[in-house]
Amino acid sequence: MIMNREQKKYKPGDRIGKYILMEELASGGQGVVFLAKGKVIRQKYAVKIVYGRKGDEGRRRLRAEAGMLSSLSDSRIPYLADFIETDTASALVMEYVEGTTLTTFLRTHAPVTEERALELLEDAASVVAWLHSRQPAVIFRDIKPDNFMMTSDGELRLIDLGCALSGYGQVKDDVSYGTVGYAAPEQLAGKAVTPASDIYALGALFSYMVTGSDPVIPPFKPAGPEECRFTVSEGSLDILRHSLAPSPFVRYQNGEEMLDKIKRVRSELAGKNAGPLSRRILSVLYRAAIVISCLDVALFDALLLKDWVERFYDYPLIFEYILKNIYPTRFIPWHMGFMITALLFIPLKKAIGYIIMRRERYVVSRDWAVHYTSKQGRGL
Repeated sequence: MIMNREQKKYKPGDRIGKYILMEELASGGQGVVFLAKGKVIRQKYAVKIVYGRKGDEGRRRLRAEAGMLSSLSDSRIPYLADFIETDTASALVMEYVEGTTLTTFLRTHAPVTEERALELLEDAASVVAWLHSRQPAVIFRDIKPDNFMMTSDGELRLIDLGCALSGYGQVKDDVSYGTVGYAAPEQLAGKAVTPASDIYALGALFSYMVTGSDPVIPPFKPAGPEECRFTVSEGSLDILRHSLAPSPFVRYQNGEEMLDKIKRVRSELAGKNAGPLSRRILSVLYRAAIVISCLDVALFDALLLKDWVERFYDYPLIFEYILKNIYPTRFIPWHMGFMITALLFIPLKKAIGYIIMRRERYVVSRDWAVHYTSKQGRGL
């Protein structure tokens, strides 16, 4: 009887260790995740349970994940609260992150603006850069929207380090991880991974954010710079080029390099949004044309209606002054010409603005070949 009770699957309401399982949050090939609370301290936790016999591969990986979490201390990664083992299961108890997955956010909001996409990408790249800077470096190996939680403040936190590899180049990477669409070509080919493999996944995530095309949907390939050339600025295109390059040697070599580029592009974009001179001049002329043409129409109508209005009441002195000094009869053709020109300029404003925008954004990189032939040409 005891054996049967231990072999049954855990469900909400059950207890494991000193934690009470409240509801199932997710399930997959690597286990089941429950929302739980402590029996004594009523704090919420996320409990990841993997079933099997002691020594099974799944339970061994969960123990490795617990060891990795215990060695990482960063507010953007859930902390390890406990690790429990029974005869039939292992449970990883960690901080519960309130919020929604980035997947849920993007399904309802993608594509997002370039500015918002860069902001989210910077959040994601910053925690990946921190992992890459550890000694030894940690490679996440499965970067995708499902593994980021978005808090109520709009910040991203990285969850589920079950696929992470610590000490690449020092330990044997005998298992291939990753999600088709986000995994780098070398991962799909079963080759050893490096920090540049995480960079490819970040580039795929950025592509999804700015295009709304999820790489996990056929043809299982992120939209590259060619597909995005009319959507984002040249700086963002450069990020896509150097993160989605087929060769890992052409990509940014770690998260820190990519993060530096993202910050520069955001700074440049903020400067552009402050208004290039051509766009500011266009905006000023546009507003002036609207105001002056409206005044022109009003005053010209007043001139035409002067005789009719005087039949009913005395014409205001201010209009007499305006008409005598601004609208003498000989200047009427000039006023008509200006008014027509202003009214024609208003509908042309959008077209002119579009031409200016295209000129700013569509810049052909003259050293494109260099990007693929030398390490110095990675545009860092």
